[in-house]
Amino acid sequence: MNASPFAVSPSCQNADEPGVVSVQYALDAMLNAVSAVAETERVQLALAVGRPLATALVAPFDVPGHTNSAVDGYALAGEELPGPGEIKEFSVIGSALAGHPYRGVVDKGQCVRIMTGAVMPEGADTVIMQEEVREQGERVHIDGRHEAGQNVRQAGEDLRRGETVLTPGRWLTPADIGLAASLGYAELTVHRRLRVAVLTTGDELQALGMPLASGFLYDSNRHMLTAALRRLGVEILDHGIVRDDPKLLERSL
Repeated sequence: MNASPFAVSPSCQNADEPGVVSVQYALDAMLNAVSAVAETERVQLALAVGRPLATALVAPFDVPGHTNSAVDGYALAGEELPGPGEIKEFSVIGSALAGHPYRGVVDKGQCVRIMTGAVMPEGADTVIMQEEVREQGERVHIDGRHEAGQNVRQAGEDLRRGETVLTPGRWLTPADIGLAASLGYAELTVHRRLRVAVLTTGDELQALGMPLASGFLYDSNRHMLTAALRRLGVEILDHGIVRDDPKLLERSL
């Protein structure tokens, strides 16, 4: 027969105060008497914050989803860049905005005015920041201090499709919720909330809102504990005041 998790060994007791144990011993005994929550539930994304994730969050697509510009500037072919000490002129043949890509092809001696986040046009693999070019009407002049491929974010650079983004057991933060939203998740599977029962004992306790009779105290500890538990987001079972009656205490516990 297994011993009670609350059985106190002589070595854990205080010789000067029989029956008194250390805080750590009492905590270990309580934790050994409970098991981790296994039940899960599907909740709306906004309600998942502060909850432990039950299943892995996986990227359903590449992030970024397309190769795009990291700055405002001009997109062109890297092989067209001038050499050191040279300056080259490019014709501006169109523009690309976030959500409004340029549909044509960038050819030799050409470039496209592009905004941050816009899809890189076909034929271009490099972006020159707008502050680093000299504009002249529909033409720009670029010097030889640049490198092919600069200022471009490649598709899947941050996350690859199928990559695990958040692992089970993680307590979800507001930033995690934003990440899940960016991946299109409207709901998440989380562990159900912990359930904690709270009660106070004592014939001398008086409920709030009632006149305080001589020799009585208002029940304050239960309200303090309940407030602390609410900050942890647990499900609270409030058993109120239980009088000093062994049968009532046993029934409540």
